Amino acid sequence: NRYASVVHQNAVNILDKVPVILTEIDAFVAQGKILEAIDYGFGFLAGFGIIIPQDPSDKEIEEQVQKTLTLLCTIGLENISSLPELKREDILAALQIMTPLGFLLYSTAPRRCLLQSSRSCELTLLWGNSVMAPQDYLGFCCALMMIQQEMRTAYDLAKVALHLASKTPVHITNSLIKDIFGCIIQPWYEPLKNTVQTLKEGMANGIESGNFTYASLNAVHSCPAAIYSGERLSLVHERIRKNLETINRLEQPHFTGWLMNYLFAIRYLTTFDCSDLLDGFDEESWLESAIETEDYHGLSIYYLTRLMCCYVMDDEMAGKYAVEIIPY
Repeated sequence: NRYASVVHQNAVNILDKVPVILTEIDAFVAQGKILEAIDYGFGFLAGFGIIIPQDPSDKEIEEQVQKTLTLLCTIGLENISSLPELKREDILAALQIMTPLGFLLYSTAPRRCLLQSSRSCELTLLWGNSVMAPQDYLGFCCALMMIQQEMRTAYDLAKVALHLASKTPVHITNSLIKDIFGCIIQPWYEPLKNTVQTLKEGMANGIESGNFTYASLNAVHSCPAAIYSGERLSLVHERIRKNLETINRLEQPHFTGWLMNYLFAIRYLTTFDCSDLLDGFDEESWLESAIETEDYHGLSIYYLTRLMCCYVMDDEMAGKYAVEIIPY
């Protein structure tokens, strides 16, 4: 905090502050303080006149999505890569802060995420491409997938975004891009096994670029992708073990709880010894923290994993989990 204060006090302009603002947001996330991270980021965005309502109406969401979609269709997917470079420093600074908040909203306030992702993409389409453009396009693709609208357009735009991202392979956002594509978009049009490789690459991108938050997210999400693609549970067990080691090495304890939920599936469906992986993990404390911080994504993983396992094994607990998952 002391070093961040020095930057805030001595920065010549807002662009100089952006790296430390992003670091502070990541610090909140690493501590499981998702709501604080969101409030902190949007506090700076308010200075640019960008306000994303906490609880947008259906009409607000629909108008923003359609506005962005119309602009996208007017420009044409084939012309996205050749848009001019974004020159406005204020818009660039706003996008650099605004864009990474997308997943945090996805996991806590999905309706607000729809509006934010659509707005970020609109700003990029209006003002030009930057290093944030691939992430902004992927965010809008995610929004279209969430509302089940123009899904083929979303997939085609995502491929354009991946192409743009490949031009800066070590950029800090590439790990997030792979996570969004592998989790939300790719499974609709490609074999599920492809998503495992995408998320594995995203984890490596995050480690290489220093984006440990999204390196950890890719580590988490590659495990259910492996399960759903039919990977042997013995291999999934080993994947979880290695990815837990990675998350612990990167000091991202909040995501340990997410990954432990998939370890539940291994413990429930097999006789594999998982006791060493459970050392030091307090499931009850994690669950209380997730509820307190409104970590809807983590909570949905918690209940859905248990619901699916119990349903497959005709366990009467399936009914209990089916009711408890509804709010998330």
